[in-house]
Amino acid sequence: MEILKPNEYKVLLESYEECFGRFFPKLHINCTTMKFEINGQKLRYKNITGISVSNTHFIIEMESYYYICLPISENAEYYIEKVNFLPLFDLWNVKIIS
Repeated sequence: MEILKPNEYKVLLESYEECFGRFFPKLHINCTTMKFEINGQKLRYKNITGISVSNTHFIIEMESYYYICLPISENAEYYIEKVNFLPLFDLWNVKIIS
């Protein structure tokens, strides 16, 4: 997961909308200075705790409680996934003792 400044998240979401918006017309993203909105859900940049990209989605981690998964492949769909375990970036710091 990458961690950015709030204004960098704004630029990233605007870039996502510019690049992928025409492929996913049902997905509506609106960005302002302090907040952003995805399909009517109002969120704050300061609550983003990380971002990453998979083969099918651009993933935004929100306060380690859920992931907002924005599609980047034509077979993918927008969804929100609740996190019931340690955030991925915490798992990277786990040391295995053998």
